[in-house]
Amino acid sequence: MATKTWQVNTLQRELADGYLNKVIYRVNGEDGTYKFRATGEVDLPKPDTLVPYADLTEEVVLGWVKAKLDADNAGTVAAIETAVENGVNGFISNDEEELKQYLVDLLNDEDLAKKLGDNARKTIVENFSQEEFIRKWDFLLKQTAKKFFRG
Repeated sequence: MATKTWQVNTLQRELADGYLNKVIYRVNGEDGTYKFRATGEVDLPKPDTLVPYADLTEEVVLGWVKAKLDADNAGTVAAIETAVENGVNGFISNDEEELKQYLVDLLNDEDLAKKLGDNARKTIVENFSQEEFIRKWDFLLKQTAKKFFRG
């Protein structure tokens, strides 16, 4: 299983009020064999109450980034990182030849294809349902409100 670390690369803010409107982030990872790096950016909506720029930490900003990614992608950041179990509900590999072989195996073994497909559907229903998304989003909002908007 790959280990991943998230980092803030660049912050863009409005100087007039300190509103942090864009974050460029980086995700570094490795799985023991391969190392990878991905960079992305998110535009953040302006909140009703601003956190002073001087009070921002990387942990806080990355929390906002992940929340925004989850909101934009139906709650997928954490779930995608752990949802696919190799050989159970899908196949994972960094090796192109191995991935080709997985496809051949699925085309030639109807029972395997059905088993993985059924398990993948079960994973989607359990982790990506509308109810689960709303529950996770509600929890995140309540935790954020407790931490940053006291009184």
